[in-house]
Amino acid sequence: MSDAYRRHLEALHARLETPDEIVLATLAEVSRAKVEERRRIAEGEANEVHSFRLGDGLAVIMRIARSNARGFEAERWAIEACRNEGVPVPEILLIKRVESGGGPVDICIQRKIEGELLSNCLDLTRERLRVLTAEAGDILSRVHRVHTQGLGYLNGVGEGAFASFDDLMAGFLGEEGAYVALAEARNFETGLIRRAFAAITLAVREAAPIRVSLTHNDFFPKHLLVKDGRISGLIDFGEVSGEASANEFAKWDYLVGDQLPVAWLREGYADKSLFDGGYDRLFPALKLITGLCLFSWYAGEGYAAGVADAKRRLISDLAEALN
Repeated sequence: MSDAYRRHLEALHARLETPDEIVLATLAEVSRAKVEERRRIAEGEANEVHSFRLGDGLAVIMRIARSNARGFEAERWAIEACRNEGVPVPEILLIKRVESGGGPVDICIQRKIEGELLSNCLDLTRERLRVLTAEAGDILSRVHRVHTQGLGYLNGVGEGAFASFDDLMAGFLGEEGAYVALAEARNFETGLIRRAFAAITLAVREAAPIRVSLTHNDFFPKHLLVKDGRISGLIDFGEVSGEASANEFAKWDYLVGDQLPVAWLREGYADKSLFDGGYDRLFPALKLITGLCLFSWYAGEGYAAGVADAKRRLISDLAEALN
Protein backbone atom coordinates (compact mmCIF):
# COMPACT_ATOMS: atom_id res chain seq x y z
CA MET A 1 0.00 0.00 0.00
CA SER A 2 1.49 3.34 -1.04
CA ASP A 3 1.83 6.21 1.41
CA ALA A 4 -0.56 8.31 -0.70
CA TYR A 5 -3.23 5.60 -0.62
CA ARG A 6 -2.76 5.10 3.11
CA ARG A 7 -3.29 8.82 3.68
CA HIS A 8 -6.38 8.66 1.46
CA LEU A 9 -7.84 5.86 3.61
CA GLU A 10 -7.02 7.67 6.83
CA ALA A 11 -8.79 10.81 5.62
CA LEU A 12 -11.79 8.80 4.44
CA HIS A 13 -12.22 6.89 7.71
CA ALA A 14 -11.76 10.02 9.78
CA ARG A 15 -15.14 11.07 8.34
CA LEU A 16 -16.76 7.77 9.37
CA GLU A 17 -17.39 7.94 13.09
CA THR A 18 -20.55 6.47 14.57
CA PRO A 19 -21.25 7.51 18.19
CA ASP A 20 -19.97 4.89 20.62
CA GLU A 21 -23.29 4.56 22.38
CA ILE A 22 -24.89 3.40 19.12
CA VAL A 23 -22.06 0.96 18.39
CA LEU A 24 -22.12 -0.62 21.86
CA ALA A 25 -25.92 -0.68 22.16
CA THR A 26 -26.20 -2.51 18.85
CA LEU A 27 -23.44 -4.92 19.84
CA ALA A 28 -25.36 -5.70 23.03
CA GLU A 29 -28.25 -7.00 20.93
CA VAL A 30 -25.96 -9.84 19.87
CA SER A 31 -24.20 -10.41 23.19
CA ARG A 32 -24.10 -8.61 26.52
CA ALA A 33 -20.76 -10.14 27.40
CA LYS A 34 -17.89 -7.81 28.30
CA VAL A 35 -15.85 -6.43 25.41
CA GLU A 36 -12.36 -7.83 25.86
CA GLU A 37 -10.78 -6.72 22.58
CA ARG A 38 -11.78 -3.97 20.19
CA ARG A 39 -10.11 -2.79 17.01
CA ARG A 40 -11.02 -0.34 14.27
CA ILE A 41 -10.33 -1.66 10.75
CA ALA A 42 -9.63 1.10 8.22
CA GLU A 43 -8.75 -0.81 5.06
CA GLY A 44 -11.82 -0.48 2.84
CA GLU A 45 -13.29 2.51 1.02
CA ALA A 46 -16.96 2.24 1.89
CA ASN A 47 -17.86 1.12 5.41
CA GLU A 48 -16.84 1.88 8.96
CA VAL A 49 -15.63 -1.44 10.39
CA HIS A 50 -15.00 -2.61 13.97
CA SER A 51 -13.70 -5.93 15.27
CA PHE A 52 -14.75 -7.19 18.72
CA ARG A 53 -13.87 -10.17 20.87
CA LEU A 54 -16.25 -10.68 23.79
CA GLY A 55 -15.98 -12.37 27.16
CA ASP A 56 -18.21 -15.26 26.12
CA GLY A 57 -15.75 -16.16 23.35
CA LEU A 58 -17.77 -14.63 20.54
CA ALA A 59 -15.74 -12.73 17.92
CA VAL A 60 -17.63 -10.46 15.55
CA ILE A 61 -17.15 -7.88 12.83
CA MET A 62 -19.44 -4.85 12.82
CA ARG A 63 -19.83 -2.99 9.52
CA ILE A 64 -21.59 0.36 9.38
CA ALA A 65 -22.83 1.79 6.08
CA ARG A 66 -23.96 5.30 5.19
CA SER A 67 -25.78 6.48 2.07
CA ASN A 68 -26.60 2.90 1.14
CA ALA A 69 -30.22 2.60 0.07
CA ARG A 70 -29.87 -1.20 -0.21
CA GLY A 71 -28.67 -1.61 3.36
CA PHE A 72 -27.21 -5.05 4.00
CA GLU A 73 -30.12 -7.17 2.79
CA ALA A 74 -28.54 -7.85 -0.59
CA GLU A 75 -25.46 -9.16 1.23
CA ARG A 76 -27.63 -11.46 3.34
CA TRP A 77 -29.24 -12.93 0.22
CA ALA A 78 -25.91 -13.39 -1.59
CA ILE A 79 -24.14 -14.87 1.42
CA GLU A 80 -26.81 -17.50 1.95
CA ALA A 81 -26.93 -18.34 -1.76
CA CYS A 82 -23.14 -18.74 -1.80
CA ARG A 83 -23.16 -20.81 1.39
CA ASN A 84 -25.42 -23.27 -0.42
CA GLU A 85 -22.70 -23.63 -3.07
CA GLY A 86 -20.01 -24.42 -0.51
CA VAL A 87 -18.43 -20.96 -0.34
CA PRO A 88 -16.88 -20.21 3.10
CA VAL A 89 -18.88 -17.12 4.07
CA PRO A 90 -19.57 -15.34 7.37
CA GLU A 91 -22.68 -15.88 9.46
CA ILE A 92 -24.81 -12.76 9.78
CA LEU A 93 -26.00 -12.29 13.36
CA LEU A 94 -27.80 -8.96 13.07
CA ILE A 95 -28.82 -6.35 10.51
CA LYS A 96 -30.32 -3.13 11.79
CA ARG A 97 -30.95 0.47 10.68
CA VAL A 98 -30.52 3.10 13.40
CA GLU A 99 -30.66 6.88 13.58
CA SER A 100 -27.32 8.60 14.09
CA GLY A 101 -26.51 12.28 14.37
CA GLY A 102 -25.83 12.58 10.65
CA GLY A 103 -28.84 10.52 9.58
CA PRO A 104 -29.66 6.81 9.40
CA VAL A 105 -26.91 4.20 9.31
CA ASP A 106 -27.15 0.51 8.52
CA ILE A 107 -25.31 -1.89 10.81
CA CYS A 108 -24.41 -5.49 10.08
CA ILE A 109 -22.81 -7.77 12.69
CA GLN A 110 -21.21 -10.99 11.45
CA ARG A 111 -19.48 -13.82 13.22
CA LYS A 112 -15.77 -13.36 12.52
CA ILE A 113 -14.05 -15.88 10.27
CA GLU A 114 -10.61 -16.62 11.64
CA GLY A 115 -7.66 -16.10 9.37
CA GLU A 116 -5.25 -13.58 7.90
CA LEU A 117 -6.13 -11.52 4.85
CA LEU A 118 -4.52 -12.91 1.71
CA SER A 119 -3.39 -9.34 0.97
CA ASN A 120 -1.24 -9.55 4.12
CA CYS A 121 0.32 -12.88 3.08
CA LEU A 122 2.16 -11.74 -0.04
CA ASP A 123 5.52 -12.56 1.53
CA LEU A 124 4.74 -16.28 1.14
CA THR A 125 6.60 -18.21 -1.54
CA ARG A 126 5.36 -17.81 -5.11
CA GLU A 127 4.33 -21.45 -5.17
CA ARG A 128 2.20 -21.08 -2.02
CA LEU A 129 0.63 -17.92 -3.39
CA ARG A 130 -0.16 -19.72 -6.62
CA VAL A 131 -1.88 -22.54 -4.73
CA LEU A 132 -3.91 -20.08 -2.63
CA THR A 133 -4.90 -18.04 -5.68
CA ALA A 134 -6.02 -21.17 -7.51
CA GLU A 135 -8.09 -22.11 -4.46
CA ALA A 136 -9.62 -18.63 -4.59
CA GLY A 137 -10.47 -19.36 -8.23
CA ASP A 138 -12.40 -22.45 -7.20
CA ILE A 139 -14.32 -20.40 -4.64
CA LEU A 140 -15.08 -17.80 -7.30
CA SER A 141 -16.47 -20.49 -9.60
CA ARG A 142 -18.87 -21.49 -6.80
CA VAL A 143 -20.04 -17.88 -6.43
CA HIS A 144 -20.75 -17.84 -10.16
CA ARG A 145 -23.02 -20.87 -9.91
CA VAL A 146 -25.61 -18.59 -8.31
CA HIS A 147 -28.11 -16.99 -10.66
CA THR A 148 -29.83 -13.66 -10.12
CA GLN A 149 -33.12 -12.26 -11.33
CA GLY A 150 -31.92 -9.42 -13.53
CA LEU A 151 -28.55 -7.68 -13.52
CA GLY A 152 -26.90 -4.75 -11.79
CA TYR A 153 -26.77 -4.10 -8.06
CA LEU A 154 -29.14 -6.46 -6.25
CA ASN A 155 -31.91 -6.01 -3.73
CA GLY A 156 -32.62 -8.24 -0.75
CA VAL A 157 -34.13 -11.04 -2.83
CA GLY A 158 -31.45 -11.20 -5.52
CA GLU A 159 -33.15 -8.99 -8.09
CA GLY A 160 -31.35 -6.48 -10.31
CA ALA A 161 -32.83 -3.51 -12.13
CA PHE A 162 -31.67 -4.53 -15.64
CA ALA A 163 -33.33 -7.26 -17.64
CA SER A 164 -30.28 -8.18 -19.72
CA PHE A 165 -26.56 -7.55 -20.08
CA ASP A 166 -27.30 -5.29 -23.05
CA ASP A 167 -29.58 -3.19 -20.83
CA LEU A 168 -26.91 -3.05 -18.13
CA MET A 169 -24.27 -1.91 -20.61
CA ALA A 170 -26.61 0.62 -22.19
CA GLY A 171 -26.95 2.21 -18.77
CA PHE A 172 -23.18 2.49 -18.39
CA LEU A 173 -22.51 3.63 -21.95
CA GLY A 174 -25.17 6.29 -21.55
CA GLU A 175 -22.94 7.89 -18.91
CA GLU A 176 -20.24 8.83 -21.46
CA GLY A 177 -21.20 12.52 -21.37
CA ALA A 178 -20.91 12.61 -17.59
CA TYR A 179 -17.45 11.00 -17.74
CA VAL A 180 -16.32 13.51 -20.38
CA ALA A 181 -17.55 16.41 -18.25
CA LEU A 182 -15.74 14.99 -15.22
CA ALA A 183 -12.57 14.65 -17.28
CA GLU A 184 -12.81 18.28 -18.38
CA ALA A 185 -13.17 19.37 -14.76
CA ARG A 186 -10.09 17.34 -13.74
CA ASN A 187 -7.83 18.32 -16.68
CA PHE A 188 -8.10 14.74 -17.90
CA GLU A 189 -7.84 14.14 -21.65
CA THR A 190 -11.44 13.90 -22.89
CA GLY A 191 -10.37 12.18 -26.11
CA LEU A 192 -9.06 9.30 -24.01
CA ILE A 193 -12.48 8.92 -22.39
CA ARG A 194 -14.26 8.93 -25.74
CA ARG A 195 -11.88 6.35 -27.25
CA ALA A 196 -12.36 4.12 -24.22
CA PHE A 197 -16.14 4.21 -24.54
CA ALA A 198 -15.90 3.45 -28.27
CA ALA A 199 -13.61 0.48 -27.61
CA ILE A 200 -15.95 -0.87 -24.91
CA THR A 201 -18.99 -0.56 -27.19
CA LEU A 202 -17.28 -2.48 -30.00
CA ALA A 203 -15.86 -5.21 -27.74
CA VAL A 204 -19.18 -5.89 -26.02
CA ARG A 205 -20.90 -6.25 -29.39
CA GLU A 206 -18.24 -8.60 -30.76
CA ALA A 207 -18.00 -10.72 -27.58
CA ALA A 208 -21.71 -11.58 -27.41
CA PRO A 209 -23.24 -13.75 -26.03
CA ILE A 210 -21.80 -12.91 -22.61
CA ARG A 211 -22.18 -15.22 -19.62
CA VAL A 212 -23.67 -13.58 -16.52
CA SER A 213 -24.12 -14.68 -12.91
CA LEU A 214 -23.98 -13.44 -9.36
CA THR A 215 -20.69 -11.60 -8.90
CA HIS A 216 -19.03 -10.72 -5.62
CA ASN A 217 -17.89 -7.61 -7.50
CA ASP A 218 -15.11 -6.88 -5.00
CA PHE A 219 -13.24 -10.19 -5.23
CA PHE A 220 -9.70 -9.31 -4.15
CA PRO A 221 -7.04 -10.61 -1.72
CA LYS A 222 -8.20 -8.06 0.87
CA HIS A 223 -11.50 -9.94 1.09
CA LEU A 224 -10.07 -13.47 1.21
CA LEU A 225 -8.93 -15.00 4.49
CA VAL A 226 -6.19 -17.61 4.91
CA LYS A 227 -5.85 -20.03 7.82
CA ASP A 228 -3.69 -23.17 8.11
CA GLY A 229 -2.57 -22.80 4.51
CA ARG A 230 -6.08 -22.72 3.04
CA ILE A 231 -8.61 -20.07 2.06
CA SER A 232 -10.87 -19.93 5.12
CA GLY A 233 -13.35 -17.26 4.10
CA LEU A 234 -14.71 -14.80 1.56
CA ILE A 235 -15.97 -11.58 3.15
CA ASP A 236 -17.49 -8.19 2.34
CA PHE A 237 -20.36 -8.76 -0.06
CA GLY A 238 -21.25 -5.06 -0.13
CA GLU A 239 -20.94 -4.74 -3.92
CA VAL A 240 -22.79 -7.91 -4.97
CA SER A 241 -24.41 -7.66 -8.37
CA GLY A 242 -25.60 -9.57 -11.39
CA GLU A 243 -22.83 -9.05 -13.94
CA ALA A 244 -20.62 -10.61 -16.57
CA SER A 245 -18.78 -13.42 -14.79
CA ALA A 246 -15.60 -12.39 -16.61
CA ASN A 247 -15.66 -9.02 -14.86
CA GLU A 248 -14.24 -10.56 -11.68
CA PHE A 249 -11.13 -11.64 -13.61
CA ALA A 250 -10.73 -8.26 -15.29
CA LYS A 251 -10.90 -6.44 -11.95
CA TRP A 252 -8.46 -8.87 -10.35
CA ASP A 253 -5.99 -8.37 -13.19
CA TYR A 254 -6.40 -4.59 -13.05
CA LEU A 255 -5.83 -4.22 -9.32
CA VAL A 256 -3.68 -7.15 -8.16
CA GLY A 257 -2.57 -9.01 -11.28
CA ASP A 258 1.01 -7.81 -10.92
CA GLN A 259 1.25 -9.58 -7.54
CA LEU A 260 -1.07 -12.56 -8.07
CA PRO A 261 -1.40 -13.29 -11.81
CA VAL A 262 -4.94 -13.71 -13.08
CA ALA A 263 -3.76 -16.91 -14.78
CA TRP A 264 -3.43 -18.45 -11.31
CA LEU A 265 -7.03 -17.50 -10.53
CA ARG A 266 -8.14 -19.13 -13.79
CA GLU A 267 -6.29 -22.35 -12.89
CA GLY A 268 -8.63 -23.02 -10.00
CA TYR A 269 -11.84 -21.92 -11.71
CA ALA A 270 -13.92 -25.05 -12.26
CA ASP A 271 -15.82 -24.24 -15.45
CA LYS A 272 -13.11 -23.47 -18.00
CA SER A 273 -15.72 -22.93 -20.73
CA LEU A 274 -16.07 -19.38 -19.36
CA PHE A 275 -12.79 -18.60 -21.11
CA ASP A 276 -14.02 -19.74 -24.54
CA GLY A 277 -15.93 -17.70 -27.08
CA GLY A 278 -15.65 -13.95 -26.70
CA TYR A 279 -13.85 -13.92 -23.33
CA ASP A 280 -10.53 -12.68 -24.73
CA ARG A 281 -12.31 -9.90 -26.61
CA LEU A 282 -14.34 -8.86 -23.59
CA PHE A 283 -11.58 -9.03 -20.98
CA PRO A 284 -9.64 -5.82 -21.90
CA ALA A 285 -12.89 -3.89 -22.32
CA LEU A 286 -13.95 -4.84 -18.81
CA LYS A 287 -10.59 -3.56 -17.54
CA LEU A 288 -11.34 -0.25 -19.26
CA ILE A 289 -14.66 -0.09 -17.40
CA THR A 290 -12.84 -0.75 -14.12
CA GLY A 291 -10.43 2.09 -14.87
CA LEU A 292 -13.21 4.50 -15.77
CA CYS A 293 -15.15 3.68 -12.61
CA LEU A 294 -12.05 4.15 -10.44
CA PHE A 295 -11.33 7.46 -12.17
CA SER A 296 -14.85 8.64 -11.34
CA TRP A 297 -14.63 7.40 -7.74
CA TYR A 298 -11.23 8.94 -7.02
CA ALA A 299 -12.15 12.20 -8.71
CA GLY A 300 -15.20 12.43 -6.48
CA GLU A 301 -13.10 11.64 -3.41
CA GLY A 302 -10.44 14.18 -4.35
CA TYR A 303 -7.71 11.53 -4.41
CA ALA A 304 -5.30 13.00 -6.97
CA ALA A 305 -2.88 10.07 -6.98
CA GLY A 306 -5.76 7.70 -7.79
CA VAL A 307 -6.90 9.90 -10.67
CA ALA A 308 -3.36 10.02 -12.07
CA ASP A 309 -3.01 6.24 -11.83
CA ALA A 310 -6.39 5.73 -13.52
CA LYS A 311 -5.22 7.89 -16.43
CA ARG A 312 -1.97 5.97 -16.78
CA ARG A 313 -3.77 2.64 -16.71
CA LEU A 314 -6.47 3.81 -19.11
CA ILE A 315 -3.82 4.58 -21.74
CA SER A 316 -2.21 1.12 -21.47
CA ASP A 317 -5.50 -0.77 -21.22
CA LEU A 318 -6.90 1.09 -24.24
CA ALA A 319 -3.90 -0.05 -26.26
CA GLU A 320 -4.60 -3.65 -25.17
CA ALA A 321 -8.30 -3.37 -26.04
CA LEU A 322 -7.51 -2.04 -29.52
CA ASN A 323 -4.81 -4.60 -30.25
